[in-house]
Amino acid sequence: NISAKITHEFNPDFKVKSSLLLNNYEFKQNLSLVPSYTLASLKAGQVTTAWQYADSVTREIISDSNAEINAKIAGMNHLFVTGFEFSYGNTSRNQYANTTNQTISLYSTAGSYSINTNRYTSNLSFDTYREAVYGQDQIDLTDRLKLMVGLRFVEVRRSWNDSAPKLLAAK
Repeated sequence: NISAKITHEFNPDFKVKSSLLLNNYEFKQNLSLVPSYTLASLKAGQVTTAWQYADSVTREIISDSNAEINAKIAGMNHLFVTGFEFSYGNTSRNQYANTTNQTISLYSTAGSYSINTNRYTSNLSFDTYREAVYGQDQIDLTDRLKLMVGLRFVEVRRSWNDSAPKLLAAK
């Protein structure tokens, strides 16, 4: 994570702030599934094993800029804050699956063993854009009692690319 924050104070009652945050998250998951079989499949000498592996990466940029104004109105202190935010995030998830069907002949003196392996992959990627505009007023009613009112408008857009599972050649 990398972040930067800049504050410019024009006078004690007026400040402008900007911040930028860059994040990168990586997550890996390995799921192993135990062999599965039934009594009938054991008699036929068939055992199925499977495993899954998934990894995901999220990258995001978050930017926030605002202006703060202190004012005294009707004998009460007000802190007005107005600003905008922008963020962009991209998440990619890759999932891999492997299924192996094994047939073992337990009844043959020569013995036979065959394996049929299928490998699948699925990729999902989505982008998220978020834009917000906000304004708020913090009113000091007393030294210990404050009232905050505000409005915020947020727009979120998402787009994704999902590739359906693909059968890969067995290696």
